[in-house]
Amino acid sequence: HIDIGAAEDYFVSSGDQWGAQKKCFITPNCFIYRVFVNNTFNNGGRVYGGWWQKCHPTYRKDILINGNPVVEVGFIAIFLEILYKIEKITLPNVTESENMYNVLIPEIDDMPEENFINYSRTDLHLFKKFLLKTLTNNAIRAESKKELFRSTIKAITAEEHTKNSQIFRPPPSILKTISHKFLASVFESIKQKHHLIADYFLSGIGSKLQLIESNITMNLIEHFTALKVPILTLHDSYIIEAKWGQTLINAMKCSWIEEISNLKTNKLALPKRSNHLERLTSHENHYNTKHLFAEPIKINKSSISAVQAESRLKRLRAI
Repeated sequence: HIDIGAAEDYFVSSGDQWGAQKKCFITPNCFIYRVFVNNTFNNGGRVYGGWWQKCHPTYRKDILINGNPVVEVGFIAIFLEILYKIEKITLPNVTESENMYNVLIPEIDDMPEENFINYSRTDLHLFKKFLLKTLTNNAIRAESKKELFRSTIKAITAEEHTKNSQIFRPPPSILKTISHKFLASVFESIKQKHHLIADYFLSGIGSKLQLIESNITMNLIEHFTALKVPILTLHDSYIIEAKWGQTLINAMKCSWIEEISNLKTNKLALPKRSNHLERLTSHENHYNTKHLFAEPIKINKSSISAVQAESRLKRLRAI
């Protein structure tokens, strides 16, 4: 049974890209399916159909599975990480405070205090973080600047009209307009930060990266389904009962290693069914590590810090 504990009705509301309100219905029976694109099984493959994918992130923390609280764990900047792996570029270890998306935006970062009227520096920080993440991810999926800028503006509009959203568009005293010219300037800064993989921006490679991401997701679905443990997927992040949180992290790391190892022989990782995680839950093999993948283990703060410090490619977040 999957529900939103804080919901006062059988649906929750959020804004869409045109500024209108849309309802996300909490349905008792929900089937998921993979969607491939470009008439081939080598592109796309993401899992869709879950109502939890349609509700705004502010509601997801209140999801209950069989009446139990949940934890959400996700890969950070997974598309960027895969692109660096494709190019065989080893990234240096970084502290938790550093961000794959963060770049300098003079129009935002150099804003004097007198311009803040009914709008805080924290609001601006959250808006900048959302803008950079959205623009970067859209740049990987889009094939033209026009498509990139339009999709980014639509995402900002949707957030602006979503109830309980923490993303607020800056007032004219701070940012007069989110024009294509402004977004082009920010995009140039992003390309400079990631100049080693900049050729992939606006190349349309997003659907091929989705295949790698979705293979990781399918590994996790098959693994936890074999254990009869519900797992809700949101492309690069996953929701599970809190008591299974650390087990999920262990399985994510394992699935990541397996799928990324495929890049050594094939840059785009041909789709395949994985038995690797299933072997880890087998009663016949891996006696020393089986419990790490097949038994409930809660997340604690020290385990999250250890994962983040271990490798830039395995940084995870939990909320």
